Amino acid sequence: MPSSIRPGDVLAHRYRLVDLLTESGGGRFWRAQDRVLERHVALHVIPEHDERAAALLGAAKRSATIHDRRLLRVLDADRADGYCYVVNEWGSGDSLDIMLASGPLGPRRAAWLVSEVAGCVAAATSR
Repeated sequence: MPSSIRPGDVLAHRYRLVDLLTESGGGRFWRAQDRVLERHVALHVIPEHDERAAALLGAAKRSATIHDRRLLRVLDADRADGYCYVVNEWGSGDSLDIMLASGPLGPRRAAWLVSEVAGCVAAATSR
């Protein structure tokens, strides 16, 4: 991925990059500001010519049809400025890796989380 993309840059004339949250496998995950709707969004970015770009856009298109309160909605997906990107709602709360960093979960909490994940998978695969 070109190193020129950095906080403050604007992707697709709309999404101002705020914070780089993670970088893995040639992709980057950003908190961005949607300048049209004036709200934070989650922005996944890979180089436009990455061999995974078509699959990423296809997955975003399929995911956009899933409506479940437990999943962050896909708001936009396209190619622009040399990148392929997917925009999701901005979520709040603790990620599973942060929850597990403090030690094992209790049985009830673990069972509830597994149930929630299973419900999401069921909702996604029933389409």
